Amino acid sequence: MSSPLFQRKLPEDGAARRAELRKYTPELPLFERYEAGDREGAWAGLQGLGSQVREDPYAADGLAVAYETMARARANVETIAQRLAGMGYRFFHYMKPVSAPILRRPPKNALSQVLRMEEEVGPLPLSIRAWFAISGEVELTGIHPQLSFIRDRSSERSELEWDLVFTDPLVIYGVQDARKSVEHMGSVCFSDCGSAKAGSHDGGDPYTLMHETGSADCLVHGFLNVSEKITFVQYLRRAFDWGFPGFAERKWARYRPAELDVLREELLSI
Repeated sequence: MSSPLFQRKLPEDGAARRAELRKYTPELPLFERYEAGDREGAWAGLQGLGSQVREDPYAADGLAVAYETMARARANVETIAQRLAGMGYRFFHYMKPVSAPILRRPPKNALSQVLRMEEEVGPLPLSIRAWFAISGEVELTGIHPQLSFIRDRSSERSELEWDLVFTDPLVIYGVQDARKSVEHMGSVCFSDCGSAKAGSHDGGDPYTLMHETGSADCLVHGFLNVSEKITFVQYLRRAFDWGFPGFAERKWARYRPAELDVLREELLSI
């Protein structure tokens, strides 16, 4: 049976959240492992619990790791957005130019929306649950000659646009858009595919959670996931390792610009 913790709204403040979780379950061994720097090991430990991660006494530990991970992810996104602005990156939202990146905080009713989604599609992984609760909505689509394009929106086509190099700017839906995907598709999507972000629509499916049990994390299906299997947390790691995760594909190696080194410098490990 799922822990009552999954019905609670946890504090956004990290110290307050940890205090509440420790009050519920004093020992949080995987969280301590995560804090000590073994982040992949901690997530592997959570994954090894399977659906038990939602049960006591494991739930508090799992939520502590998931929330801390997504708090760090949110901080990285804000850093990348600030650096992009300094590079003259032109941000877009729904294919229209905007003056600033989309970095919306979660709505006050995020938990109730998550609970309604779980009634429709079953338990969500702790990873995406924590994203919806702590990180909100992010969209970093836009135009830059070395980093990203949106088809036919620049006066001069960059090499990326000529060759249809989909660099996959970071877009992670908030809970409202994820709920819409459930209503329209019957599954939880968290992002558009790389070609759609470029306004190209040359194929590819939305990035969708492949969750069968309420485990800590789950595989995702989508355009970048045809040849390899990655989870939601691993996708975020790829995004922070590269700045634009599309550049991780070997076939785009010759297009990788120096700006990527600036974007990913000293980001928080997750």
